[in-house]
Amino acid sequence: MVEIKPGYELDRAVAEAIGLKATHKVLGGGYYFVRPGDEMEAFPVKFAPSVDLNAAFFAAESVGLFSESYRGICKEPSDDTWGVVDVLSNCERVISSEDTPALAICAAILELAKARGPLLPDVS
Repeated sequence: MVEIKPGYELDRAVAEAIGLKATHKVLGGGYYFVRPGDEMEAFPVKFAPSVDLNAAFFAAESVGLFSESYRGICKEPSDDTWGVVDVLSNCERVISSEDTPALAICAAILELAKARGPLLPDVS
């Protein structure tokens, strides 16, 4: 697994993986995002899933990350990391493992996007 760091570029990668489109950079860093095709209908939102757990869970819900009954997030006591895991037949498969729950969710979303492509096509 590739080590990821919180920040604007990770936030943008996760946003694009769930089907959001960056509209413009924000003064001081970051991006605003909208769903493709909604540029005139929706007010752009700042979205920072790498540091905001609520945004990370929103992103996870958008791609159905935890829709499988055997998938969850847990803290590994031996090394103080957080992981998103699949638990099948007493065999645990780690999808992502990071320092914070938000980062673990972001990493798992990017792994899922790599496997199946972005959630929504770019209509620009």
